[in-house]
Amino acid sequence: MRSGLCLGRCEHGSNHEESKLRYVFSLLLFAPVASAEPTKEQIQESFAKLHGEWRCSSKEVLRGSGERINEEKLTAEFKNEACEFWTGDDTGEGFAALLVVAKVRVDPSSTPNGIDLTLKWRDKDQKRLGIFKVAGDTLTICWGQTRPTKFECGDKEGQGSHLTVYKRFKR
Repeated sequence: MRSGLCLGRCEHGSNHEESKLRYVFSLLLFAPVASAEPTKEQIQESFAKLHGEWRCSSKEVLRGSGERINEEKLTAEFKNEACEFWTGDDTGEGFAALLVVAKVRVDPSSTPNGIDLTLKWRDKDQKRLGIFKVAGDTLTICWGQTRPTKFECGDKEGQGSHLTVYKRFKR
């Protein structure tokens, strides 16, 4: 009994051309498909959705011990391909302090949409890989050292180390 393709001269009369076509077809059918690069228009549309000031409504951060903390006095302001993260209150009752500035890259062709943040922290660039979604006036970002695949904070596969939900702030 023969398995696979015969190499060299065949004496059992198989149709090698048909076998080769089946093999090539199976490779094309089951091979992973690379996602297409996002178009300039898709990227601009994503930045338009992100543009503006967002106030944190909930945040989970996974610490090394597995402890989760909530930090709600956080503001993110997206301007084109940059984002400033602020803490505190700028309503006149408190103060606002700039935490960090990040360069932003988005990938609207991935599912869920990808976001890369390059944070300028203590004179060093630190890259964070994440996913994001905008639904109406709600922005959800999940990120970590590796790109999460779901909007969950934790130390299991697919989870991020930071999960933040923002509400659009309108002055």
